[in-house]
Amino acid sequence: MILLCWITVKAFNNPAITSLGDFYDVLVKASQTRNISGNYEGSILSFKSKSSVIFGLVHSFGDFALVIMDTSFWQKGGFFLDLLVLRFAADNSAAMPGYMLGGIAYFAVPWAVGTTAGLAAIGLEDTSIFPTYPRASLDTRESRMTTSEINAGYVLPYTCMAIAGKGGAFGLLLVVFMCVTSTTSAQLIAVSSILSFDVYRTYVNPKASDEQIIRVSHWSVVGFGLFAPAFATALHYGGIDLNWMGYFLATIICPGMFPMAFTILWKKQSTAAAIWSPLLGLASGIGVWLGTAYIYSGELSVVSTEAQLPCLWGALTSTFSSAVYSVAITYIKPQDFDWRIFLLLNQVKDGDLSPTTVNSDQNLTEYRDVRELDSVQHPLPPAELNRLRRAGTIATVASAVIGLVTWVVWPLPLYRNYIFTKSFFMGWTTVSEIWLFFCLCVAVIYPIYDGRLVLSRAARLAWQALFTPSKHAQSLEQSDAQSTTVEMTETTKDG
Repeated sequence: MILLCWITVKAFNNPAITSLGDFYDVLVKASQTRNISGNYEGSILSFKSKSSVIFGLVHSFGDFALVIMDTSFWQKGGFFLDLLVLRFAADNSAAMPGYMLGGIAYFAVPWAVGTTAGLAAIGLEDTSIFPTYPRASLDTRESRMTTSEINAGYVLPYTCMAIAGKGGAFGLLLVVFMCVTSTTSAQLIAVSSILSFDVYRTYVNPKASDEQIIRVSHWSVVGFGLFAPAFATALHYGGIDLNWMGYFLATIICPGMFPMAFTILWKKQSTAAAIWSPLLGLASGIGVWLGTAYIYSGELSVVSTEAQLPCLWGALTSTFSSAVYSVAITYIKPQDFDWRIFLLLNQVKDGDLSPTTVNSDQNLTEYRDVRELDSVQHPLPPAELNRLRRAGTIATVASAVIGLVTWVVWPLPLYRNYIFTKSFFMGWTTVSEIWLFFCLCVAVIYPIYDGRLVLSRAARLAWQALFTPSKHAQSLEQSDAQSTTVEMTETTKDG
């Protein structure tokens, strides 16, 4: 967060751009040599942009489905949200305000970075400080980034090099490194959990002990750690870039969004619906995606399948067709699931050789047969359950309000025949920076302040462990000293 704040400020505080007003003048000059298809008057300073709307729809569907479908968000909500909810871990009901605050604060990251660094790339692309500038020796248009460079994600690195030199490039590399390591950690946890619990214990060895499950989990981490870089390398040499992945992911992620939501919120959804509706939705989405790509371009290639409209139709089909399939299959053969059965699950403990998992599975089968779930008591007291229900209601209302504001109230009035004036642009950028620094306070400063007592106690314990001898060590030293004294006394007497 600190590095992102520094990069966004450097975007309008560098040798080529010295202020927000100067930033606007540079963008106006750059807009005169460009004509963005689909934008109002082809301007880069207009909010009315057809391609931006399609981009927003595809990524909104894809990212929303990602949060629901990607198990890593359930296991470990990413480095940023980990910081925000770290202090809420001991209180179930307090997790809701932590994630709500994180969602509101995080919105500033793409907004501020896109407004400053993204537009700075356009304004500085034809200047001597931009890394691609030597191409401008003969033709100004040749100095600009190629399509392959843009699709590969070089816009932000080039901009950081232009506004902050090698230090900016190193800072961005550090940001990417932290993001990748945090994401990979979350994916390793998610994959190991799925393979060990949902696959191994469910289908391979239902009577597995805790030790066996944990061993499978460890081997899953090793296996996925080898598979992930190999698969990424294969995609790279196959010509698949970040732009293609960004647009295509929605098509393969969205089919499970509604069935997963129904699994948690609708007890009538049947097992067949939960299994088959995502697969049918995926098949429908891929079919529409490839079909429209061929209709629009006349061929199937990397370029045609990463086009905006085919990816949008594929994402929409995947999302809503799976919901239709789920409802239809459920009403053909409905089921009535009792959520209380989850109260019978036991926690798997490292180093525990007792077959607790076996007992848990036996209990689950027994209660399914005799239907005696009424005798099961919830581990949480009624007051805590009421707090959780109240937190769930608040979260639902807050999510609806935030979605309405960020998708309707705020952007739609700007989608009109309007080009940003200097004063409006300066105000827009200033608010985005204020919001970004608020995000910095929420994600970095507040957790330290809020956990100051815990951090202080941990520091004291670490200091005592490193520099203060323990009582056991002191007693051993005293015993050794006494033994040495006795031996010296006896030696003296013998002498």
